[in-house]
Amino acid sequence: MKLLILLLLFSFNTYAEDILVFYSKGYVVSVDAEGNEKSIKKGDYLVQGETLKTGGGAFAILKIGKHSTHRVEERSEILIEKLPYQYEDSNELQQGGRFFLKLGTVFCEIYKKADNDSFEVKTKNTTMGVRGTKLMASIDKESKDTWLSVNEGIVEIHNNISKSSDIVTKDQSMIVEKDKNFTTQQKYDWQKNLKWDIEKNKDKFKSFRRQRKLAYKEFRQRRSSWSRNESRWSDFKKQRKIKLKKFRERVKDLKRNKSFKKRTNFKAKKVNKFRKKKTFYKKGMLDKNQKIEPNNFVKKKRKKLILQNNKDRLQNLRQKRRNQRRPMPRKRPETN
Repeated sequence: MKLLILLLLFSFNTYAEDILVFYSKGYVVSVDAEGNEKSIKKGDYLVQGETLKTGGGAFAILKIGKHSTHRVEERSEILIEKLPYQYEDSNELQQGGRFFLKLGTVFCEIYKKADNDSFEVKTKNTTMGVRGTKLMASIDKESKDTWLSVNEGIVEIHNNISKSSDIVTKDQSMIVEKDKNFTTQQKYDWQKNLKWDIEKNKDKFKSFRRQRKLAYKEFRQRRSSWSRNESRWSDFKKQRKIKLKKFRERVKDLKRNKSFKKRTNFKAKKVNKFRKKKTFYKKGMLDKNQKIEPNNFVKKKRKKLILQNNKDRLQNLRQKRRNQRRPMPRKRPETN
């Protein structure tokens, strides 16, 4: 029965709103927006906004319909920022997916090729845009270096701090030092040890974390400063521009995905509800007729109010102590 349900789910043209946990091993948990942890096992689902965490020796394989498959390796943490959606009655992608990689390693195999971004993997400062490919993205906890290795296709990489942009092609890898500075992309020997077949030999692969020491050794020996191939980059940007123009022409008359619209509306309502709850009327910070002020102003006002209350309490306490210390009037002895 379960198999029939899964087959029905993957037979739909549009992608499901949830991510299927296709396989899990070891300590794998999901954390929702409120910080509640839940143990994850095979057959469970993850929704947009949840964070997936894996412990030592653990990993999970995730599936998003016919769009992509992902392997989250041990000691990793990813936030599901966006899920992919297609237009109604069409194979065109309305919105691509996005993972925020906080820690560890993720292997991604994107089946759905699109003229716009099919999928993105982000770290704090680096964005890797994918349009149908196989890639590995990893971030080291200690050095904060970001690793990108491409097995198939092309990945566009951009850094927000250094404002650098480039493309990484098939069988090439790039290390972004401190999640800021690009180094020259090249073919490394450690790439041969990576297991690109995500679903095959689930329990018989060596995680990238366990290979990182050897990878660092080779990287330091062959490291060179980054310089972009401008002719290749300009050709890529021109082709990208042409494809985007054709994509906009194709989708301008298509119906937008109802599920995506519902999710967007639901999210907007939830945000408004949260904002209403997070007023400071009950705490006496704002009058009922007053509008909610910016957060920094409210924080200052709240801090001032707390300090004033503490000051009043301290004065009352001091006065109480003074009253307690005041000596009682002595009674004079009666004289006969």
